[in-house]
Amino acid sequence: MHGDESLVEIGRYLNCRGYQFVTITPATHRLINAKPGHKSATLASMFGWSRWVRIEEIDQTLFELLETAEVLELEGGFARVRVRFSTLGDQLFLHSSFPTESEDSVFFGPDTYRYCRAIRDDLPNLRQGDGLTILDLGCGCGAGGLSAARLLGPRCGSLTLSDINPKAIRYCAVNAALNGVANVRLSVGDLFERMEDPVDYIVCNPPFMVDAAKRAYRDGGGDIGLELSLRILNESLSRLKSGGRLLLYTATPVIDGEHLFLQLAKPALEQSGLVHHYEEIDPDIFGEELQGDAYRRVDRLAAVVLTVSVRDQK
Repeated sequence: MHGDESLVEIGRYLNCRGYQFVTITPATHRLINAKPGHKSATLASMFGWSRWVRIEEIDQTLFELLETAEVLELEGGFARVRVRFSTLGDQLFLHSSFPTESEDSVFFGPDTYRYCRAIRDDLPNLRQGDGLTILDLGCGCGAGGLSAARLLGPRCGSLTLSDINPKAIRYCAVNAALNGVANVRLSVGDLFERMEDPVDYIVCNPPFMVDAAKRAYRDGGGDIGLELSLRILNESLSRLKSGGRLLLYTATPVIDGEHLFLQLAKPALEQSGLVHHYEEIDPDIFGEELQGDAYRRVDRLAAVVLTVSVRDQK
């Protein structure tokens, strides 16, 4: 058994034991972990909170799987797991351990829950019929695309999970296996560089922050973090089939009541002539980021969903 197979087995081990963990913001995670008394080797401590636990308390079968997967740090009788597993409904997703500081971190957090909820609510708007093709662009751990495919069931003809980060695509393979989603294509690349055929449904939750470290999973580009979201909008519209649909979950700086993302997106939307809908779904996220210089004029960061649909020509 090689490492990635062991990660699948670890996920199945957790499922069999009723594991549940809802991943919170890094700021809250840091605050909770700073509280005393977190040494017991519960599954949540190991695979959710990313805490150091006593080696002697870890189940031997689980310990062997962790060693095979090469995701254990050992120090002075204690161990820490270098990956996390989070639950979303009845699904389980592998992603990076806390804190997500490395360049190739694979993120899962509150935005993931909002993103997948937005997809769930939007699925009834897809064209009728079977064989739907889905693309989760910049997919991270694949939660959005895998959730959509699971909800569509036999109507989903194929799912493509694409990300510029090879580790993200490795984790996607594990998550597809854990969640029983077939007909999944995995692609490493920058947005559409390896995409040729148009699809029915593009979903995307790109990075949208200003990150001084320029980590790919977090930095949205430009001086206010919107560059990648705008690029995805511009490049996606020509990649949709007749009757196809784009769902873009992102965040916008709000300055004096105006949504900067919508202002910058309007030219492309108006030029396309396509039907679109824009909605603010959370008025205040990552408030701690407003202390940075890039956000000095920003009143708040809001989570928003933009959908664009191509009229069915049939």
